Amino acid sequence: MSKITAILSYANYELIRSKIASILADELTVQLALNIAARTAELLKPTPDTALIALYDLNISCIPSKVYEERFIRPNPDEYPLINVVLTNVPLNDGTSNTVQYGVDKYQIEFYQDSKSNATKDGDVLATIKLHRIMAICRQILMNREYIQLDLGNLIGYRIVQDLMIGQPNTGGDNSHHAIFGKFDLMVKVGEEVNDLEGVELLESGTTMKIYDSELGYFWEINE
Repeated sequence: MSKITAILSYANYELIRSKIASILADELTVQLALNIAARTAELLKPTPDTALIALYDLNISCIPSKVYEERFIRPNPDEYPLINVVLTNVPLNDGTSNTVQYGVDKYQIEFYQDSKSNATKDGDVLATIKLHRIMAICRQILMNREYIQLDLGNLIGYRIVQDLMIGQPNTGGDNSHHAIFGKFDLMVKVGEEVNDLEGVELLESGTTMKIYDSELGYFWEINE
């Protein structure tokens, strides 16, 4: 017979996973708009700064239109660029009480990029440069002081980005799109709670208490 009668809510690691994806989607949308506006303003100047325009162009080209959450099936190259947020490990190896377990959860942020060749650079070089740029942007977003607690308040102990890695995606041996893959891990210290047993409100008491004086001082005595 079931002993749990309340509806069980989301685990903290579920909330964090969704919050990471939401933060990246929101901030990258703003970054795209800022870069487009800055590029337009620079081009209107009598002597545009070509280095700044190149940076704006790179930022605009590498920012994806979608941030996925827990996408299991690998994307096709014609879907690039994209980002995928994946929960990979919840150790819960630090138990501090009967109702709270702590651990450092691992969230893997995956990046997919590709690029066509142009007159000055091959597509594989351009794809790698774009990958490095978007990974740098996302690391700066997640490590920004505005997101010390990932907008989740005291739920988060700390968060840190680590283990940046670059490789080739599984494209079935066909990499004509100059596809490239990268990832980094976001480590988040968090606790998971389990509802404790709930008591009942004491409406009345059938006991009496009296205070007594002795050579050792006053003391209370409870009589049922």
